[in-house]
Amino acid sequence: MNKMKKLPAILLCAAMLTLTACSDSETTGDNNSTNNSTRSSSSADSSKPADSSKSDDTSVPESSSDSENSTDNSSEVSSDNSGNSESNSSEASNNNGTSDKDYQLMSAEGGATIYKYKGAGGDVVIPSTIQGYKIVGISAYAFDSCETITSVVIPDSVTSIGNGAFTKCPALKSVTLPSTVTYIDKHTFYKCTALTEIVIPEGVTEIDRNAFYDCSALEKATLPDSLTKISETVFKGCDKLVVTYKGKTYDFTVVNQDTLFYNAVNGWF
Repeated sequence: MNKMKKLPAILLCAAMLTLTACSDSETTGDNNSTNNSTRSSSSADSSKPADSSKSDDTSVPESSSDSENSTDNSSEVSSDNSGNSESNSSEASNNNGTSDKDYQLMSAEGGATIYKYKGAGGDVVIPSTIQGYKIVGISAYAFDSCETITSVVIPDSVTSIGNGAFTKCPALKSVTLPSTVTYIDKHTFYKCTALTEIVIPEGVTEIDRNAFYDCSALEKATLPDSLTKISETVFKGCDKLVVTYKGKTYDFTVVNQDTLFYNAVNGWF
């Protein structure tokens, strides 16, 4: 009888324990879920600003800076290359616009001589230094039959001009000789039919035969006081010529048909 009374009490207690356990389980689950949610949200909230901040602060400015540096460097290199190119071009060409390649050289004592001119002609100013060599002379026939030369200036570094150096240059109108030469060789300006005037510099002592033979346009020649020897055929065929020598003038009739002029120069009295 007592056992029957105790059974309902035991069952009641068991039921109450079950309800309490379930309630605790639900409460714990809810709390865990809430905590997990909070952690997840907190984690998401903290990671997102960090990634965004990192991306904004570093990637774009660095890339932009690199691009600007690259552009600046490219511009400097281009400018340097252009400058060097102009400098080299300037060094390859002489101030008169001709190139060292216009001249073929031959070695000589003290430097080199011009063996052959290969340029385009026009107004030619021969440099005193070509390809690093001092130009001390012009070889025989170096400018022979160059139809395009209109004028030539010979530098003071030149001490000798060879036989026929400017023979048959039909467009040559003007010649500037250096004060360093003492001898005008034979046929030097033979048949330069456009040459109108020549000044032989002081220091020249001799002009050899046919040096200005058949320079048909030659109207005026000035000879230096230093001249002591001249061939009788130097000005042959120069029918318009007036020569000035030691303050006296001699026209073409005297120069070509009389010995008075040659006697005066050569001392044949």
